Amino acid sequence: MNGIEQTTFDGISMACTFPDSAESEADLRTTQYFEHGGNRAIYHNGWMAAARHGVPWQLVGKQGDFDSDT
Repeated sequence: MNGIEQTTFDGISMACTFPDSAESEADLRTTQYFEHGGNRAIYHNGWMAAARHGVPWQLVGKQGDFDSDT
């Protein structure tokens, strides 16, 4: 820029989010990995897998007698 070499950034341009952009949304990646606040997640084609630390477990479904599991 103005004869000064610029440092490149990791990632892709967000210019495609602007209405008059020449860049195509087809060039966007469909997989993203991100970390925030000690948690991490990956997103791919509409699916997301997340690891959230410090969140209590939730038992889903029938609660049975755990003594009979041995």
